[in-house]
Amino acid sequence: MNNSDRTLLAFLVGATAGAMAGLLLAPTSGKETRKKISDRATDIASNIKHDMEEKIDVGSKKIKDAVLASKEKLTTALKN
Repeated sequence: MNNSDRTLLAFLVGATAGAMAGLLLAPTSGKETRKKISDRATDIASNIKHDMEEKIDVGSKKIKDAVLASKEKLTTALKN
C-alpha cells in the first residue's frame, strides 16, 4: 500500500468516524438515530452492490472479447 492509498484510507476512516459521531451526538432520539444509521448503511450497501455489478459486467465483456479474439486467431491458424 503506497502513501497516497494510506492517506485516502485515513481520510475515509476519519470522515466515517466524524459522520458517525455527528449522528450519535445529534439531538435526536436513539430510535431516530438508529434509523438514520440503518438507512445510510443500506444506501452505501446498495451503491457498493451497483458499482460491483458494473465492474463485473465490464470484466465479463473483456473476458468474452478476449475469448472471441483468441478463437478467431486459433481458427485462422488452423486454416493455414
